[in-house]
Amino acid sequence: MPNEMDLSLTTESSTIWTFQDAVEHLLDIFDLDRNNESNVRQARRAVLRAYRELYHKRRWTYGHRRLMITTAASFNTGTLTYTASNRTATFTSAIPADARHRMLKINRIHYDIVERVDANNLKLSTDSSPDSDLAAGTTFELYRDSFPIPSQVVKLQTLTDITSSSRELAYVTPDEFTFLTRGLASTSQPTFYTFARDENDPSGYSIRFGHAPNSQRTYEASAIVEGRPLRIDKHANTCSVVTATDPLVVNFGSSLPEQVRSGSVIRISSTSAEPTGPVGSIRDSSGDDSYNLPLYERYVSERTNSTSIKVTEAIPADVTTVGCVISDPIDVEEGAMQTVFELYAEAYFSSFIRTSGDDRFKRMGDAKMALRDAAGYDNRTHNINEMSSATSNRLRDIATTIDMSY
Repeated sequence: MPNEMDLSLTTESSTIWTFQDAVEHLLDIFDLDRNNESNVRQARRAVLRAYRELYHKRRWTYGHRRLMITTAASFNTGTLTYTASNRTATFTSAIPADARHRMLKINRIHYDIVERVDANNLKLSTDSSPDSDLAAGTTFELYRDSFPIPSQVVKLQTLTDITSSSRELAYVTPDEFTFLTRGLASTSQPTFYTFARDENDPSGYSIRFGHAPNSQRTYEASAIVEGRPLRIDKHANTCSVVTATDPLVVNFGSSLPEQVRSGSVIRISSTSAEPTGPVGSIRDSSGDDSYNLPLYERYVSERTNSTSIKVTEAIPADVTTVGCVISDPIDVEEGAMQTVFELYAEAYFSSFIRTSGDDRFKRMGDAKMALRDAAGYDNRTHNINEMSSATSNRLRDIATTIDMSY
């Protein structure tokens, strides 16, 4: 009888690894005390650097995601009056809520908007506004050609208009985009796009469409992304869950940090003691080593107020005044990719705390070796027969559907 193996895959087969776990991993490996804030800062710094560099060292299968972008229809209902002295355009109809992010076109000239004063008034830029008043009855068009993309997106492989029979848009450089759109007098269905710095977030990027879209359209992109940003290392508190009231709500004993957001991870203990990660914690509240796996582990879906969150899955039993810890998840694939991340974090940490030259050299060599091995592991296929002559598509070529709304 052939050998049989249980290969059933369940949601429980993966362990959530968090920012807290990564920091404590370094402090454990180097036998350092978490109560020393300098040690913790250096550990956080090493984790953040390794996390950032990991996605630059290889185009991981795990980094292929699907991104959805929905554009806004242009707006030209009613007319306007313009007062040059205060650079204010007053509209006869209520303007869109996102008007601050649009352009105002009057007589084929495009003006920058700096403020949506209220539902009927916009203020234009000092450097981009009419020199004189415009009388009541002036026609206009408010359009939007720029839409922010998540900060972790580093490349789009394709951009397809799925509203229009999967029509693929052409990429052009920012200089080409400026040249091609300079003479466009009207909005229409976009045929090309580029990337530009986001006017409202200097650290981020936006995608710009040409022509500017005149209708709401949905685009699908095959994107390459970096890891989800890490903001909160560890927030420990007491919490309570009352399933009879609402199984999705967790109430805390004191204020939650603003950094707690959708996608953070909460671990809930069965006792008043803090829950730990998979290998335990280097210190608990009494200063002793501890090992207290969580009774429940959930993703945060929403921070509802300063003392409450919602979680993604119901909690089956009432829990009252128990230990809880919130941390951001490390956005790497469990297995070889995580090993590479851990070893690079160790190498950077050894440099930050100035271990011996031989130690630093060996740790960086181990990390590079692990990266080489992981690259081979990452080159996977979904063909069950590796020796078959049939075409074998690699998993890295199959985009996965990931919620990029955070």
